[in-house]
Amino acid sequence: MKSAANKDFIREIRNNLGRFLSIFFIVLLGVAFFAGLSASAPIMEYSMDQYFDEYNILDIQVLSTLGMTDEDMQAIGEIPGVKQVQAGKFNDATSFIGTTEIVYRIHSLPEGYSQDSAGNYVNQVQVIEGRLPQTSGEIVIEESMSMPSGLTIGDYITFKSGTNTPITEDALATDRFLVVGKVQTPYYLTYEKGSSTISSGTVNLFAYILESDFIYDYHIEALVTVAGAKELNAFDKDYQEKINDIKEQIEAISGERCEIRVNEVRDDAEKALADAKKQYEEGKATFEEEIAKAEKELADAYDELIAGETTLEVEKKNFEETYNSSLQQIKDSEAQIRDMEAMIKPMINGYENIEGYINDFQGETDNFVNEWNSNISDAQKELDEINDQINSGNYTGEELERLENLKGYYENYIDTASKAGGYVTDIENNMDGFIDGVDDAVGDIKSSISSAKKQLADAKAQLEAGKLAAEQKFAEAEQKLAEGWLAYEEGMAELAKNKAEGQKQLDDAYEQLVLAENEIAKIENAQWHVLDRQANVGFVDYSMTTERVASIASIFPVFFFLVAALVCSTNMTRMVDEQRGIIGTYKALGYNNLAIAKKYVLYAGTASAAGGFIGVFLGVIFFPYAVYYAWSAMYTLPPIRFEWQILLMIISFIMGIAVSVATAYFTCQRDLKETPASMMRPKAPKAGKTILLERVTFLWKALSFSQKVTARNIFRYKKRFWMTVIGIAGCAALLLAGFGLSNSVSEITNRQFKEIFKYDLSLDFASETTDEQREEIFTLLEEEEHVASYINSAMVMSTARKDDESLSFSMIVPADPASMSEYICLRDRASQDEFQLPETGIVVTEKFAKELGLGIGDTVEITNNLEITREVEVTGITENYIFHYAYMNPDAYESIFRLPAENNSLLVKLDQQSEELDNQLSSLFISYPQIGSVKFYSSMADQLDDQISSINYIVVIIIVCAALLAIIVLYNLTNINISERTREIATLKVLGFTDKEVYMYVYRENFILTGIGGALGLVGGVFLHRIIMDAIEQDDIMFGYHLETLSFFIVFLMTVIFSVIVSLSMNKRLDDIDMVESLKSIE
Repeated sequence: MKSAANKDFIREIRNNLGRFLSIFFIVLLGVAFFAGLSASAPIMEYSMDQYFDEYNILDIQVLSTLGMTDEDMQAIGEIPGVKQVQAGKFNDATSFIGTTEIVYRIHSLPEGYSQDSAGNYVNQVQVIEGRLPQTSGEIVIEESMSMPSGLTIGDYITFKSGTNTPITEDALATDRFLVVGKVQTPYYLTYEKGSSTISSGTVNLFAYILESDFIYDYHIEALVTVAGAKELNAFDKDYQEKINDIKEQIEAISGERCEIRVNEVRDDAEKALADAKKQYEEGKATFEEEIAKAEKELADAYDELIAGETTLEVEKKNFEETYNSSLQQIKDSEAQIRDMEAMIKPMINGYENIEGYINDFQGETDNFVNEWNSNISDAQKELDEINDQINSGNYTGEELERLENLKGYYENYIDTASKAGGYVTDIENNMDGFIDGVDDAVGDIKSSISSAKKQLADAKAQLEAGKLAAEQKFAEAEQKLAEGWLAYEEGMAELAKNKAEGQKQLDDAYEQLVLAENEIAKIENAQWHVLDRQANVGFVDYSMTTERVASIASIFPVFFFLVAALVCSTNMTRMVDEQRGIIGTYKALGYNNLAIAKKYVLYAGTASAAGGFIGVFLGVIFFPYAVYYAWSAMYTLPPIRFEWQILLMIISFIMGIAVSVATAYFTCQRDLKETPASMMRPKAPKAGKTILLERVTFLWKALSFSQKVTARNIFRYKKRFWMTVIGIAGCAALLLAGFGLSNSVSEITNRQFKEIFKYDLSLDFASETTDEQREEIFTLLEEEEHVASYINSAMVMSTARKDDESLSFSMIVPADPASMSEYICLRDRASQDEFQLPETGIVVTEKFAKELGLGIGDTVEITNNLEITREVEVTGITENYIFHYAYMNPDAYESIFRLPAENNSLLVKLDQQSEELDNQLSSLFISYPQIGSVKFYSSMADQLDDQISSINYIVVIIIVCAALLAIIVLYNLTNINISERTREIATLKVLGFTDKEVYMYVYRENFILTGIGGALGLVGGVFLHRIIMDAIEQDDIMFGYHLETLSFFIVFLMTVIFSVIVSLSMNKRLDDIDMVESLKSIE
């Protein structure tokens, strides 16, 4: 009988090979996916743990706020359980890679360290190229893929301190080093190497130099390894408990050691502070005195210049008035002379005419006188003759009387003529005197006029000469005043410059006082910071990555496995139901229940064991390998080191077998309770019931016969309905979760660098940049045609602490808070409501608040880049996806930290974006020495996309496996559906249904169930996606829950396409159904 049962078992496999392979493949896929993803995180952890152990990476790092001494090292080494203590030094410095200022963390190599003796030291390095430093001035730098240094062996690298103090004064013996090698170390696993207080605030690359190249007289750190720690997995709880025990012991001695160190440095620090205060006060007093003196001198000079200008103006005005008055007098005199000349001219002309008349008259009078004299002479002669006649006595009487009368006449005539001649002579004499007087008067007038004209000419010449002299004098005075004003302006400029420089020196001195006071407070509160690997950014980030992988493994594979289990269960249930008659026959032949069940248990067990065995090995090898190297873009990974996860493999193998075996056994047990007779009879068909659709009469009547049958079958066989819907919904949910994972990861760069950060690039000023140099850059930006706008801001690298949690972040303090919204969007993620930067408190990003458990109104301890610590109230929480940021109003910052934030960064918006323009502007900006670094957010977004795209590798694996699962599920369910309805399909063929009608009779139901399952899967996928996103979130990246509408469409379409493909693959199966054999199979 056993031989017959065994033969039947073998025959069953051969006759139902399709079902056997279905169970084989679905178990293989489920076990491979479950075991592979579940093993990925442990293998990642194991590979990294071995890498850390191989290079003897520290277990504990001890840092002191006051530095450490050799005695501190000895005290730590004496603690039981401490295996090794190594003193170390490090310092952050800046250098340039091309156009970007980057930060190096420079570590010391212990004395005697070499490649041959490296095994004796903590935090060993792996030499990738070249050799280790052997003499002073040599350096090895990081071999980095994420940020190539651009340096080759033989190049020199020059460092700056990143502060106002030269690096050779407080850190290194030299600032120029020869590159002799390139190295890597597990201590720095990722591009994130921690925060810094200089430049951009982030450590970009590491380097190692000889310890003798440091000028510190104390140690910066103690690197500690713990006995027995290497034997433990660094990612396990046991390791952390062992480390915590040693940490507690180190912390126990830290108080005593700090007190000793405080006593060593307190007096010197307090004396230095007192001296600094004295110097500050003296300097301030001297500054104020000198400034006051200079201001007084300039004020006096100003008053003198104003007085000089006033005097000059008065003198110029007086001169103008005198000149104009004199000139007017001359003009008036000239006018008078002209008037006199005009008046005298007719007189002179008249005189000349009168003189002519007088000359003519004198000629006439001379003629008249001569004539009269002649007449008088004639009359005298006549008179003499008459007298002679009278005296002669010859005449008497009348003749004598006539002669006497004639004598009287002539005497009268002579007398009258003589008088007339005298009159004429008098007239002539008077005329001559008149002429002489007129001539003298005219001569005098002419002489006076000539003299007046000459005097006026002389006066005018003297006036013009005086004007020229005055103008020259005024010009000289104006020149002296201009020179005075120029000297005054230069003095004012010099005063402003000296005042600004002096004030800056005072501000710097005051800042140093504040820092010194803070240092005193730190001295008094000196402590050791005892850190373990959880403080290492790379280790923590990698640990979180393995946790995310484990989270995905705890969700996807389980869900995946449940869907696979459902299909196995359906397969075995159907197989047992199909063979009720055979089972009844076995019972009738005397086989016991165990022997009967054995056949089905072995069938399921064999298929699932074969699939599970191959699947567990394929999964444990392939999936961890793919997942591990998917993160190579983010981490410096060693070659993968497999550790067989025996327990996981056994559990996965057993789970794969148990699902199908348990289903087969319990299904058999259910049917074996019946009698052989009842089992050999076919199970009665399930009673039909009126379905809800039938009650919608008008719709029911519009359906065809096939459509009505489909509707009845869907609601009649509820188990088949739910099995199919749940199987398809599970696959659709897995697909949507996979696509959603990709959507959420891909979307964050767009939201961060387009919607939240609206600017295109940032310019960070180099250390020691002067105000004049800053103004030069402002002018450059204003003149650059592609620069749309910019805003000045302070980028302050800070640390936040709340309870026992802390995180590093960048604090942005805009110089103009009112314009900040044009460059950075502050908004609530849920409501998308934007808000302005509050005048008080601090606004933190959402992930920042989540990590420290902060809400609006809470207070958080903030330590800025100057290591000044204050309690600050949270007044806002804003949406953000990449890194941690906080925002403060400049007045609030200065009020809280007692010092203004230094505007060391410019946020710039461009009018267009292109790689060519980015390169052009980068070359332009970096050519200015005051520009420390140029960051284009387009390249940062690309870099971030490359880094987080590692998750997409896992997404591809999930989507491919989910797609395979969907195909297998649909194939199995369709195959079962056809198997259950073979007689029904044969009847349809007998009734004359065409092949197409037969296909649609079967597939119509599948398509409807696929649609329902796909729709439910989309709903379930949304919830599954949220669970996964919460599980994989990184420390400084928030993914959100973004799902593209296209993803819903693609998932649903894929589900439908898979259903169509599977249906088409079943056509031959339908064609091969034998109508006669199928109809009599019940016999």
